[in-house]
Formats: sequence, C-alpha cells, structure tokens
Amino acid sequence: MISAVTLEPSIAARIKESGEHIVVTGATGWFGKALLDALAHALGEESKERLHAFASREGGVELMDGTTVAVRPLPETATLPQEHRYFIFHLAFLTKDKQSAMPLAEYAERNRAIRQQVGDALDRLDVAGLCVT
Repeated sequence: MISAVTLEPSIAARIKESGEHIVVTGATGWFGKALLDALAHALGEESKERLHAFASREGGVELMDGTTVAVRPLPETATLPQEHRYFIFHLAFLTKDKQSAMPLAEYAERNRAIRQQVGDALDRLDVAGLCVT
C-alpha cells in the first residue's frame, strides 16, 4: 500500500500556524498531487478554505485518504480573493510529451501563456513566498 506524503512536523506546524493560503498550480501532475496530499494533511480541516488548486481544466485530485481537492482552471487564479496572504507553488507547464504533438514555437508560446497567467495573479495578490519548478 502507498502511504500518504507528509511534511516534517515542524514545517507542517509552521504552515498551519502561518494563516497563509496556499496555491498549487499544476495540481493534477505528479508533483502537484503529492504536494496537495502533504499540504492537506498539514492543514487538516483548514485545507478546505486555505488550499487552492489549479490546472489546465476543472476537476479534482483524489488524495491518499480518499478525500478530493477541487481543481479550478488556471485562468481562475485571477479570481483569488485579495484579502488573504498567499504562498504559491507554481508547478504548471506543458510537459515535454505535449511538445511532440505541436510545433516547438507553439509549445514555447503556450508555456509563456501559463507563466503570464500566474504572473498576473502574483501582481495582484499579497504573496508571502513563491516556489517554482
């Protein structure tokens, strides 16, 4: 059986105590799913309010405990409330396997568009920290 991903206890406690909202882009990818699982575990019930997941389309990510985190389309990062402070994990990008199905210029442009959408959200939000892969 695969076990849930967990954060080191002192890090999990600091995340919970910070009060910050956490944004994960690329939430349906491998890293995104693992991170959502760890963050939801660290936040407990507060994850329903403080954890925001985004990907290329609306859906959900099932966590190891069977709960589901709602995933919104990436452009909806523009609708995040401005009254909160955020930590952003930006994991969204078109992967190399997608590149083989399109011209290289289109692949690069679509990744630039993803970067721009997240950048636009950063410009309007109170961002405490950013992690980019």
